[in-house]
Amino acid sequence: SSKEAVEKLVKESLPEFNAASSKNAAAFFVTTFEKNRAGFTREGAAENELGNEWGAYDLGLQNMVLCLAATDLGYDTLIMGIRDEKALRTICEIPESQEVVAVIALGKRMGDALAPKRKATADIVKLI
Repeated sequence: SSKEAVEKLVKESLPEFNAASSKNAAAFFVTTFEKNRAGFTREGAAENELGNEWGAYDLGLQNMVLCLAATDLGYDTLIMGIRDEKALRTICEIPESQEVVAVIALGKRMGDALAPKRKATADIVKLI
């Protein structure tokens, strides 16, 4: 979260549009999960066809809780999936055993967000 670390992360790992959207962030979280752990036996075999997708699922839940907690504390967040994974690995010293998933900017919103229109629940949910 140091000013120098934030500047380096933004300059070297974010595309221009994400850098602009998060330019006043106070800190960034780079979220990862350990490969071949969630959804795998102790011997390393996948327990179902999802394999490492369980790790991404679990991390997604953690990211959601992180963002909700930040909101509770009066902060705003921006989750970015478009980023330079190799640069993040170098800057943050992330081992190859971990999958880099997202960068989350933490700060105070400078204005209203321009979010795309959301789909209607009926268009994306099927209740059985």
